Amino acid sequence: MRRNFYHYSDQENSVLVPKIGGARHVNEDRRAVNQPVVWLHNRKLINSYHHDRIDKFLNIVEIDESDPNLYLDHPFDELMQQVDDYLQTPVTEQWRWYFYTGSLPVMETRRWNGECYA
Repeated sequence: MRRNFYHYSDQENSVLVPKIGGARHVNEDRRAVNQPVVWLHNRKLINSYHHDRIDKFLNIVEIDESDPNLYLDHPFDELMQQVDDYLQTPVTEQWRWYFYTGSLPVMETRRWNGECYA
């Protein structure tokens, strides 16, 4: 089944290209460490904050859930599952991070307008 995934960026992109970056969180999935990947989220957020800024663009891609290049970030997922269980978060509202090991064409790009991505 195909579904939308979301990538936040300071650049407008027509294609998301895998990049090597530093650890994004303490328990980052070892399969992604020092590997070129595209980080994706399963939910549209109202905004994507960093320590000092908001990402300017929300890039939307569509991927088949069975795509062999799509990986769930397992350590983060285990942490979020504990939070979801404690808060009794409905499945439709659970946040999950994924990484993708190939390039992805962007279906749609939305720009931050000061209040939301539009």
